[in-house]
Amino acid sequence: MTVPAEKSLPARSVSSRGRPRRKEEPGGGDVRTHSAVANSESPFLNRELSWLAFNERVLAEARDERNPPLERLKYAAICGSNLDEFFMVRVAGVHRQIAAGVNTPGPDGLLPRETLALVRERTQSMLREIERVTRKTLRDLNAAGVRFARVSDLGKRARAQLREHYLAEIQPVLTPLVVDPSHPFPYLSNLSLNLAVLLEGGDGEDPEFARVKVPVGVLPRAVCIADTILLLEDVIAAHIGELFKGRTVLAAHVFRVTRNTDYEFEEEEAEDLLATIEDGLRRRRFGSAVRLEVMRDTPTGITAFLQERLRLAPEDIFLLDGPLGSADLMGLPVKRPDLSFPEFAPAVPDLDGDEDSGIFDTLRDGDVLLHHPYDGFTNILDFLEEASRDPRVLAIKQTLYRTGDDPRLLAALRTAAENGKQVVALIELKARFDEQRNISWARKLERAGAHVVYGVAGLKTHAKVTMIVRREEGGLRRYVHIGTGNYNAKTARLYTDLSL
Repeated sequence: MTVPAEKSLPARSVSSRGRPRRKEEPGGGDVRTHSAVANSESPFLNRELSWLAFNERVLAEARDERNPPLERLKYAAICGSNLDEFFMVRVAGVHRQIAAGVNTPGPDGLLPRETLALVRERTQSMLREIERVTRKTLRDLNAAGVRFARVSDLGKRARAQLREHYLAEIQPVLTPLVVDPSHPFPYLSNLSLNLAVLLEGGDGEDPEFARVKVPVGVLPRAVCIADTILLLEDVIAAHIGELFKGRTVLAAHVFRVTRNTDYEFEEEEAEDLLATIEDGLRRRRFGSAVRLEVMRDTPTGITAFLQERLRLAPEDIFLLDGPLGSADLMGLPVKRPDLSFPEFAPAVPDLDGDEDSGIFDTLRDGDVLLHHPYDGFTNILDFLEEASRDPRVLAIKQTLYRTGDDPRLLAALRTAAENGKQVVALIELKARFDEQRNISWARKLERAGAHVVYGVAGLKTHAKVTMIVRREEGGLRRYVHIGTGNYNAKTARLYTDLSL
């Protein structure tokens, strides 16, 4: 099956199908953007096109050369990560509508298959723009003294050092899998980076296909050798013969698979919500493929083989120049403050009072409004920690959505429960892609003696509220925190939110 190398934007009546607009971006030249209006006769925007228009605004920050290069690379990585989730959830949902035979237009006037066609066109151009911006930013970083290179660019001494590093630190983690009658096509995990390897067949037989998973996550994506940064997949490909001793390697090309992770379940019929969600998480790993990204120089035979095994349409194949998986470039090991935004230190208001009488005395005098990230999140954690230790606090009740990995919040709730206070935590198990973390939190709190509620049937609890009940002169008094942002110290340093 032939795979198109490029897809241009449609030449149809653009006024009714979201006409591309051109605008000037600082340092980026003439840039094509798109409207979220899919049908000029409908008062509604298309949900998927509107999301893509949002991601284009993130991409505009990656293009903007007024931003330092490491920050531009972060924006490109965020844009790529956003697009990954878009395919895993939004595009997967459109595929499911088509598979279910939905032939009724949505409020925007588009059928699911029409939405999918527009999404495919726009994501093709968006992915190409993400990689163009990423390569441009990497060149700018090179010019600033942060050296990125291919293995083929290294000198003899650096190549010898790299080979030693590969044999000691990388090859032991790799597992080559050859596809033949006794070894079926392997499972390709969601967002996995892989090498498609073509091996010479014996005695005039057809070449054999092998797959090597690039273990991003187990190993860093960036390999540092002699003050030079190389990508892990390039290092593995350059040494691929070491994995196939006695075989002739004809080709090795990088590809990446995205799967449907938008699982569904009947919540009202679930006898055990926790067990149902855990089962859904296991099934989500094996969702159908919705996108295949391959390097543009990949032989058409390899691309067609992968397309057939993954059961994808030609329009779901993305031929790119790389690097694939730009989201992994977020955490490159580069310490150059001059190439980043100046570090920002949030203000931490003193809520302990003039005589360090404590935060509860301060709150009795009046409400306190915090504006994150300009005001630090430390005050919220201090509020919970003081409540967990205060002998006059009787109960702590809190809703939790996305908590991150900060240990202070969990420790405060566990301490409160261990100190005999009534701790009630409503933990939303349906927080997408945080389900496993929230399940882990729920079990740890239950073991500490807290009462845990797994959300509300039929609803997703997105509220961020804490109530502390304290015995004071005159009776019980309630202290409440209400926020627009998650109880997450990491995101509180990034997102703009209010705490009252």
